[in-house]
Amino acid sequence: MGALEVTIILVSVVFIIGGLVASNILSKKSETGKKSNDNKKNAKR
Repeated sequence: MGALEVTIILVSVVFIIGGLVASNILSKKSETGKKSNDNKKNAKR
């Protein structure tokens, strides 16, 4: 495989994953609100 094909595949995968993550974050924010922020702080500790 050429470098161009590899980069195209990587970019497409990143966009798909990014879209899924973004939709998950948006849905979680609208559902829980402050609870999601508290969970993030606890996870970092």
